[in-house]
Amino acid sequence: MTITKLGLTGILFVGLFLRFFDLSHLPAGLYWDEMDVGYQASSLITTGKDYFGNALPVFPHSLADYRVPIYTYSSVPFVIILGLQPLSVRLPAAIWSVVGLISFYLLLRFWLKSGILAALGSFSLALSPWHIQYARWASEASSMFAVFVLGSACFFRNRLKTASLLMGISVYTYSPAKFFVPLFLLASIFIYRHSLRRLTVPGIIISLLLLPLVKDFFWGQTQLRFREISVFSDPTLSSRIDYLRFQSQVSTASEVRPGMSPGVLEKMLFNKPLELFQTVWSNYLQSLSTGFLFLTGDPQIRHSPSSSGIGEFLSFEFIAVILGIVYLALNWQKNKRAFLLLTVWIVISPLPSAITRDGGMHASRLMFLLPALTILGALGARYIYDHNRGLLFIYLSSVLISGFLVWGWYFTLYRLESPRHFDWGFSDVISDVLPRRNQYDNIYIDFARDSGLMAYLFTGDLAPSRFQSLHPLKIETLAPEIDSHVFGNLHFLRPGTRNWIDLIRLPAFSGHNLFVASANLPFLDRLSPETNEYYKKITYPDGSPAFYIFSP
Repeated sequence: MTITKLGLTGILFVGLFLRFFDLSHLPAGLYWDEMDVGYQASSLITTGKDYFGNALPVFPHSLADYRVPIYTYSSVPFVIILGLQPLSVRLPAAIWSVVGLISFYLLLRFWLKSGILAALGSFSLALSPWHIQYARWASEASSMFAVFVLGSACFFRNRLKTASLLMGISVYTYSPAKFFVPLFLLASIFIYRHSLRRLTVPGIIISLLLLPLVKDFFWGQTQLRFREISVFSDPTLSSRIDYLRFQSQVSTASEVRPGMSPGVLEKMLFNKPLELFQTVWSNYLQSLSTGFLFLTGDPQIRHSPSSSGIGEFLSFEFIAVILGIVYLALNWQKNKRAFLLLTVWIVISPLPSAITRDGGMHASRLMFLLPALTILGALGARYIYDHNRGLLFIYLSSVLISGFLVWGWYFTLYRLESPRHFDWGFSDVISDVLPRRNQYDNIYIDFARDSGLMAYLFTGDLAPSRFQSLHPLKIETLAPEIDSHVFGNLHFLRPGTRNWIDLIRLPAFSGHNLFVASANLPFLDRLSPETNEYYKKITYPDGSPAFYIFSP
């Protein structure tokens, strides 16, 4: 075996280990969306419908929204073989991630015609905190990365029919692809227009695949989620503008009167187009900031290996990215079209996230930025290689050590950081209370910030066919502002903050009942085994309380 093949084998082995090791238990817990994927897959397997009763839907209907289909359908074989469990819904993400890693190597070989660049880029991606994070839980971003990169590799291999098929499929992997992929394709076709002579059949393939998406974009239900998170539908926008205009008037007026109308200056300085532009531009710049990329990463723990101190890239890769810019500038004329497309790729990657309200540092929506900047980093590493191979060894060793420290943190302390963000204990609660159903008049399950319904569907014994027959779901008002989904004597309360120490005294909760309450609800630390017929505390891995189960 040659040194090159040995190195590539080592990269693949490390990539496989970091993506598959202890996959069922880390991240600790199983997030609501992951359970949803599993139950949808189970419903498709047993009934041929999503759990709302739609036959083989293009966009499966979930409790929260309408989902893009690729990840859900790719989970079906694993749920058939393994049943509903964490591994069956996370394995597709890990496999998609490996497909993405291999496809990324092929992309660099076919596009930039360099085995060295392909190896350097694959080395970086194999250790990437950004890429691995999404390989280890059931996120649609992993399938989006893999399908898009594989489609791009086929495009630059001149396999245009296959490329068009994959690019068409990619827009059904994750919502940001609906925005980014058409822009990327237009840029690619324009830049390489003189090399593309056979676009008729690929164009037809892409058009046919995009038809359902076009209908959905203008009239479909999947746009409900975009409207919820878009900066253009922000319900606070008008009031914020009014407040800024009033403050401006207060700062300059000699007399402040209620109901003052904004002047010309206030309307020029504070208006909807300008406010939207500032929000989008701020998001865009945050996406390309060194803080997000190399220092702190996404503040959401599901999207990043730590709440602070770990960027989306390993910190030493900052050097390679900067040198990659230098390499682009010095070698622009040698590979003008490829470098122009890479530049366009980097420029347009933040756009799908920038137009959402929290899109400045949202790693999921910024996933298209990962391969582009990894390629730029590979060019920087190539620049080091061309000037001093000894320095390249030092750089790669530094990246490897940095990766060791990050993943050492991940496989130890992240076990304690992740549970609260991955719904730790939800399934444990359901497994504890279901055998007790016949012992109590009612069981009230209150997970505070989330509904326990999906945990019941995933962990419990309610068949998808039975769940389909229950729509519309029964909602019962237990007390003012306290509603619940009802399944027999099981009550799954909608998200909210409640004081159960007082509520259990209300007539609505009289009888022989069992209560489950999230530990972050007020006053539950007053509970004790001595004052309850049944008492159990479910704890997080660090020993702090997660849920209380009690019967007064």
